[in-house]
Amino acid sequence: MPRRQTLPEMMTLYLTFDALDRGRLRLGQNLVMSPHAAAQEPSVTGLRAGGSLTVEEAIMAVTTKSANDAAVLLGETVGGSEEHFAELMTARAESLGMTNTVFRNASGLPNRQQHTTARDMATLALALWNNHRPYYHYFSVPEVTIGGRTLLNHNHLLARYEGADGIKTGYIRDSGFNLVASAERDNRRLIGVVFGGTSVQSRDHEMERLLDAGFAGTEPGSDMRYAANSRDASPAKPLQRLAASLNPIQPAAAADADAANEQGSTSAQSDTWSVQVGAFSKAFKAERQAERAIHAAPKSLSGEGVSIDTAPDDSGKVYRARIAGLTEREARDACRQLHRKKFTCQAIAPN
Repeated sequence: MPRRQTLPEMMTLYLTFDALDRGRLRLGQNLVMSPHAAAQEPSVTGLRAGGSLTVEEAIMAVTTKSANDAAVLLGETVGGSEEHFAELMTARAESLGMTNTVFRNASGLPNRQQHTTARDMATLALALWNNHRPYYHYFSVPEVTIGGRTLLNHNHLLARYEGADGIKTGYIRDSGFNLVASAERDNRRLIGVVFGGTSVQSRDHEMERLLDAGFAGTEPGSDMRYAANSRDASPAKPLQRLAASLNPIQPAAAADADAANEQGSTSAQSDTWSVQVGAFSKAFKAERQAERAIHAAPKSLSGEGVSIDTAPDDSGKVYRARIAGLTEREARDACRQLHRKKFTCQAIAPN
């Protein structure tokens, strides 16, 4: 059944690649950040309204960091407005055979009407490979620097899984830690989809298990699986296989937490630990501190779980920098490492 999810950036990029192929966009074309795009919740590039970046930089900001402001900017550029762009996204999804998908925004920020399935995301991933192969290398870019900030790719399989070369990660509270990944070995390509991971580590391990099983020719043992031939398999790549796995989605949070999600807050899942490394007056400052903490304690923390919570304050609102999706041991180990490096750190228990 359809689930709320966090990967519409894949369709945002698909339509961006369409526009490039048709000459409506150029990779070197400058885009000016709109107030609406600049106002998106993290993760973001940090550019203010009026700042500029090229189409290519925006693409890489989305493929590496899932930068919401860059995704919205691309959507506004292609569709005229994010609302109209979402309509184009849904129409293209239907044309590709994604029968259980509805898009409501370009970025993946929470929206109760936005949903998909693992099968549909696998279909989209395969369409990106088949129809936009000249741009596929952007999904394996390790990092990009925009406005003086270096954005790192959140797909850890690129660095540690043999043959991995794409494509997208995602996280919101309602759907957990998600990943669409592709890998090629011996002229054979697999595309895997994992939804509902309780942590970055569990999601990545499930994907590695799924791909290992696919390459070995054994049953993945997941809740949903299928294989399909590529529409344009070449002699050099005679078989393009596709496998999808849908893990159980975590139960929805209480009503007040769901309401916060609708406003763009991405809190830690109720059954996992997190660490808080500071509270700030600006969202981008909180995100920057979370990223600094991840680089300071990489063995215990992961970039995909950055979570910027909001809380009332005498001055109006504060943004709490957290890294979510951890076990208790990971959270406590991370704080010990961060304390040694002069960071403020607090381990946050579930709920």
